[in-house]
Amino acid sequence: MKILIIGFSLRHLIPYIEIYENKLKEKGIHFDTILWDRYSNKPLESVPRRLGIDYIIHKIGVGSIFKKLLPMYHFRSICKKIIKKNNYTHLIVLTTLPGVFLGEMLSRNFRDRYILDIRDYSYEKYRMYRNYVNKLVDRSAFTAISSKGFFKFLAQNEKIVPVHNITNGDCALANAGELRSKDYIELGFVGAIRYYSENCRLLEILKNHPRYGLVFVGKEISKEIGKESLEKFCFKNDIRNVHFKGEYDNREKPKIYNEIDIIDSLYGSHSLEVTTLLPNRLYDAVLFKKPILASKGTYLADIVNENGLGIAIDLISDDVAAALDQYIETFNPKAFDENCQRFLEQVEYEQSEFYKRLNAFWGDIA
Repeated sequence: MKILIIGFSLRHLIPYIEIYENKLKEKGIHFDTILWDRYSNKPLESVPRRLGIDYIIHKIGVGSIFKKLLPMYHFRSICKKIIKKNNYTHLIVLTTLPGVFLGEMLSRNFRDRYILDIRDYSYEKYRMYRNYVNKLVDRSAFTAISSKGFFKFLAQNEKIVPVHNITNGDCALANAGELRSKDYIELGFVGAIRYYSENCRLLEILKNHPRYGLVFVGKEISKEIGKESLEKFCFKNDIRNVHFKGEYDNREKPKIYNEIDIIDSLYGSHSLEVTTLLPNRLYDAVLFKKPILASKGTYLADIVNENGLGIAIDLISDDVAAALDQYIETFNPKAFDENCQRFLEQVEYEQSEFYKRLNAFWGDIA
């Protein structure tokens, strides 16, 4: 039996690939991976490692309207050649795009013998794409989703099982800190820094506020076309109650969160992409016992409100500072700890169900 994991980025950009790799290594099952380096132009690489081979597909240099589309078809073509050459019996497909590109092969040659893992929203606003993804779900052995908010574009299906992006469990903090007695509250955005408009709006609202400060820990990976970086935005607008700490190692998270009071996870509610996902910061909140700030109108806000894990606000219509003041004045650390524990218990139950499906899949392989 031979198994292949198909990723749509390099390994460090899809950390959840370790869920599958670690289980395969534990069982001593040989497996190969396909990874895509979309930022370089080189021939296909075959990198041997213990228990298998990493095939690294590189982007091809193109211009004009084919800048995005042609590299994807190049990726698809090489994937198909690798699959046919090695006679794989089971596949694990990470994200819907490679699933759609390889859909005909999956349906014809791997029906009930592939896992589809969906971690985000891509082109599901298009009915044809959405319908095709639902067909891929139906033909999979099972499909893992990182957010039940995805049911806004996925049909209910018994083959769908939740999976959670939860890490650093052994580094979790024991108890929430007291907020009411603190004179200064630090709001922290930890992770790849996106959502430029929302962050700029929050910075403007809390500009040089005597009680609230902001910290951004991570690399800024995108900003709106024609706009400066967040750091330049703050310098230009004389926003001084903010600092930037750059990239970090996941092992530093306990220290980082120990210095933060409230987790900033504001990313608006303007599209399915942001209204359906559950970010890693949610799990950081319950592990490191820090309330999370979410955008109203998102699935994250629903989870936060239902489980008592923080506060949801609207950056346009709400008085943000007043809402924060009210939340802090009524914050009960003991009750918050209990809410975190209940949520973690639900997460652990759903993770156990995911691993049952995964073990059944391994059983098919063995």
